Amino acid sequence: MRVDREEKELILASASDAYFSSPHYDGYPAVQIRPERIEREELAERIEEAWLMQAPKRLAAAHLAGS
Repeated sequence: MRVDREEKELILASASDAYFSSPHYDGYPAVQIRPERIEREELAERIEEAWLMQAPKRLAAAHLAGS
């Protein structure tokens, strides 16, 4: 899951065991998620945040305006 580069270490250091990273993702703004260990709402938020980072600005703005 794509995350903000500065937020990655905070996520991995959190008490949640839902997040982890493997050597393949070292240096990349991404974390891996254990789906069976994350609440549905938190997963939905992470997916939306990841999408907003990659979406075209106009599309992201339209999505946020509709929220």
